[in-house]
Amino acid sequence: MRYLIPWVLLLAGVLGGCAKQESADTAGPPAGSAQGAGAAAHTSVGQQAAGARAGAASANTGGSSATHAASNASAALHAVDPAVPGRGPVPRRVGPARSGAASGGGSDSSRTQEVRRDTATATDFIKMIAAIAGFIGAIPTLGKHARQLRTWWRRRQDIKRAAGKVTRLHSPTSLFSTFLFRDEVLVIVTGAVLLNYVCSVFARNLTSILFLDMTGTALAALLLGPWYGAMVGLLSNGIVNWILYPGPNGDAVIAPWAIVNICGGLLWGYFGRSKAFSQFMAKPTGTIADQVYYLLKFGVFGAVLMAFPGAAVQMVQQALGHQDPAFLDKGYSSALDSFLSGCVVSLRALIMPFFSEQTAVSLATYLIGCLQNIAKYVPDKTLSFAIALVIVKAAFPLFERELVHSRANTLPSRPKWLDGMFFLMLLIPFTLALVILHAQYWPLWITPMAVGLVLLCADMFRRPSAVDMARRKEDRRASYQRARDMLPRDAAIRPGQALLMACLITSLLFLLVLPFISPNYHFNIDYFHVAFNFLCLVYGFPLVMHLYSVAVSQNVAILSAKEPVPEKDLAKTA
Repeated sequence: MRYLIPWVLLLAGVLGGCAKQESADTAGPPAGSAQGAGAAAHTSVGQQAAGARAGAASANTGGSSATHAASNASAALHAVDPAVPGRGPVPRRVGPARSGAASGGGSDSSRTQEVRRDTATATDFIKMIAAIAGFIGAIPTLGKHARQLRTWWRRRQDIKRAAGKVTRLHSPTSLFSTFLFRDEVLVIVTGAVLLNYVCSVFARNLTSILFLDMTGTALAALLLGPWYGAMVGLLSNGIVNWILYPGPNGDAVIAPWAIVNICGGLLWGYFGRSKAFSQFMAKPTGTIADQVYYLLKFGVFGAVLMAFPGAAVQMVQQALGHQDPAFLDKGYSSALDSFLSGCVVSLRALIMPFFSEQTAVSLATYLIGCLQNIAKYVPDKTLSFAIALVIVKAAFPLFERELVHSRANTLPSRPKWLDGMFFLMLLIPFTLALVILHAQYWPLWITPMAVGLVLLCADMFRRPSAVDMARRKEDRRASYQRARDMLPRDAAIRPGQALLMACLITSLLFLLVLPFISPNYHFNIDYFHVAFNFLCLVYGFPLVMHLYSVAVSQNVAILSAKEPVPEKDLAKTA
């Protein structure tokens, strides 16, 4: 019975809102409108005419006063206002002004209407509160039914698996990704986006010679491959950093740098697919030569390649009248710019015989911008890759073993275009937004889309068997489940259901009450900006708790797998 109360409240609120809308649709025009005024005038004139006729009949003399009043009333009743076209005859008030009693009656009528309006507003507010309470109270019931449905579905799958039947998940023609969505993709992608944002905030507030806004991109690219690394770069600069940017013109200052972030995710992802890198990660202690080689490959060489799209984005920002984000130290940035600015004239003189003057100036500026970005990116991207490598080994060793050592991150999905299509579906609205906002630079905005389509076509030639992929997914799922089971249910590092429910209720109430608190946030762009900031703040803490619990459980699982079995346990087993 207690589960029915929230649904009754929710149903009452919905029905009350529908009844309010129906009454508003069927109600007549308000008193202040032209029709209401005309009807009121028609009623008052009719009353005056009826009173005049009654007075004339009671006098029985047909006196001149009664006859005059009746004629005036009849003329007023049939008078038509020609100023209202298409409305039919609207009576016009003719005759002497209203008396004090009439004005007093009008004030009483307006006071009654105000009381009714206040009562209706209070009733609507009570209905809204009832609907919100019903919705909040119905959430646990929905969760309970969802858990029951999930338990029933798992039991049904276990029965089929025990009977020897093959489910659709293991069918060679089924549609599924290489990675586990809940255990791998959701954890790694959200953690990487959070890491990118935190590092960018530190770089913005603590000005230095580093950006560090691609550390999470490197983390996702090493664990999940190039498509998910590019996806993290797009979500970071194209959505999260763009919306949360505190200054104006985020579409020109922050959003274009998503192209560089996407480029870094693709490069690091393809670099991490090599067999030599998997063997390097599997070694307990790598040699100094191997460490220097991979720092040069992922850091220096990757920074050189990322400098070319970075220079194009920098030129577009200068053309739009915006400078780079003030992340770097001003002394370091100005010294670097002054050192390389003198080379523009010399480089322009070298290429002037081969191109026109305007083309030579643009090309010289672009090449000097590439050199500037190489000088900025080499320490930044090298350190970002090193931090990501340390996080993988120290915080997520189970992901390292299951995804990098076994080279599961090199397997394509089924079908092969699935992971790439996820990324392109996210890239399409971002590209359209930039094309609409700055249409004159459309060749730069569509470049990531063109590169993604080319790489997607290249991935179509990779062909491992789907049976091995499904088997590896099942093994990884069992490994993650064993790691979660090693933590007790009441562990302090687990984000409990009470915390998640409190975050849900808080965010829901905030989003509903905010338009009533301030008229500036009445479902406009400022409302959505404030709402997104609040949701990131509310749900950021449970996300950090969940990532911490995942890291602890994975370390415990790795340590328990390395511990030798005691001799007394071996004797008991024998």
